Amino acid sequence: LYNEAKVNIDDIAERILTLGEKPVGHWSSYLDIADIKEAKADLNDVGMVSEVLDNHRIIIENLRKSISIANDISDESTADMMIAMLQNVEKNSWMLSSWKKGIETHAAVTA
Repeated sequence: LYNEAKVNIDDIAERILTLGEKPVGHWSSYLDIADIKEAKADLNDVGMVSEVLDNHRIIIENLRKSISIANDISDESTADMMIAMLQNVEKNSWMLSSWKKGIETHAAVTA
């Protein structure tokens, strides 16, 4: 997930440059404008996955808004890029959610 996010950030920055704008270039600036905040450091595996799933919900919402805006201004390239990212986030969310349900089911059965 980390590597995928890194690639997506780079792709978005390149797209912003292609459109003649300047992307945010400093990590501290990203943190200032981010909808997702830094997670607690003391989470267990299920807690971490829950946090990622919560973050995915925010990312999915933001991607859908971006797709809508891109479509409204007839920017098919940006919409297409965001749709591909949305599909990947949705797939990853499904896999993590399935893992979490499996862990919770196992815990309930063994309790």
